[in-house]
Amino acid sequence: MDYLLRTPTPDDVDAVTRLHVDSWRQTYGDLLPASYFGDDLFQERRKLWAGNLQSTSPGWDMRVAQQGDRLVGFALAGPGEADSPRDRELHMIYVLRVHQGTGLGQRLLDSTLGGAPGLLWVEKTNDRAQAFYRRNGFELDGAEEPDERNPVFVDVRMVR
Repeated sequence: MDYLLRTPTPDDVDAVTRLHVDSWRQTYGDLLPASYFGDDLFQERRKLWAGNLQSTSPGWDMRVAQQGDRLVGFALAGPGEADSPRDRELHMIYVLRVHQGTGLGQRLLDSTLGGAPGLLWVEKTNDRAQAFYRRNGFELDGAEEPDERNPVFVDVRMVR
C-alpha cells in the first residue's frame, strides 16, 4: 500500500481528531463502553489537536500517514518529562486496524523518533503494541501507573 507521510497542518484538525477517536475505538472498544466514544470525546480531542496543530514547539515531531485523501495513521514524538529516564518520548502512535501489519507503524516510528533512545507508555494489556515496540528495541522498565484519563487502564513504560 502506498502512503504519503507528511507533517500535518491546521487544516488537518478534523481528520486527525477523527483518526484519533476511531483508532481508540478500534483498539480499546472492547474495554470501554460505546458511549465513551461519543461527541464529548471528539470535541475534547478536537480542542487538543486544534491547539497542537496551530503551532509546533521545538523538539516535537509529528507525521500523519495519508492514503488517497484519507488519514490512516499518525505518530507524535517530543521531549520527555523532566524526571524521565530519557530525553525523548513517543507520545502517540496510532494506525487504523486495516493498515496494521503493513509496515506503516514502522515508518511512522522511524519518521518521528527514529532509532534514538526514548521511552513510551503503553496500555498494559496491549500485547500487539508491546510486541511492536520490543521489535524496535524497547523494553519494559517496571514503571506502571493508572491511566489518568481511563482508570480502567494501567500504562506501563518501555525504554530503549
